[in-house]
Amino acid sequence: MNMKISIITITYNSAKTLPNTLHSVLSQTYPHIEHIIVDGGSTDNSVDILKKYSEYIDYWQSKKDKGQSDAINSGFRKATGEYITWLNSDDVLLPGALNVILGYLDVYPNINWFLGNVLWLNKHGNVIKVGKVEKECWFWNKHYLFSNGGPTAIMKREYLLSIGALREDFHYMMDTELWYRFISLGNKFIRINKY
Repeated sequence: MNMKISIITITYNSAKTLPNTLHSVLSQTYPHIEHIIVDGGSTDNSVDILKKYSEYIDYWQSKKDKGQSDAINSGFRKATGEYITWLNSDDVLLPGALNVILGYLDVYPNINWFLGNVLWLNKHGNVIKVGKVEKECWFWNKHYLFSNGGPTAIMKREYLLSIGALREDFHYMMDTELWYRFISLGNKFIRINKY
């Protein structure tokens, strides 16, 4: 399958963690990746890192933005992949993650979004917490509960843009608000029970 997956990485003064994020994307064996980096005008050596990796990045910019939701949406608008996801500059994709995701996209072509499991790592790369996204259900909607698995979400780009992408007045929890919007519009997600 030749489906393009766009990955948006947002960063601001993240020179210490940005290389790990870049390496995690570069190490994916799936060949149809578009990697877009949106830097908020870093004053550390993040821009030097982006210049060093520029041949492996499809597009990058460094300029002041209005916060992470604005930065992510800016990347969404630049993206050309059929599916889209984002990684903050301290997130990483596990080896082979995109191949796992692709298997689900192939089986469920009419689904607009998918959520997977997430691992929290410390600065040494050791697992300190795990999270599994449970299936969406009426109880969550009624009681406003939702476990979002943020860095593991992948969505159809066209649909995401049609519903307005992220709310830029949300600087935190913008992903959870987006998941609720998906649900309120009748979109059930497929759970990818993998890390």
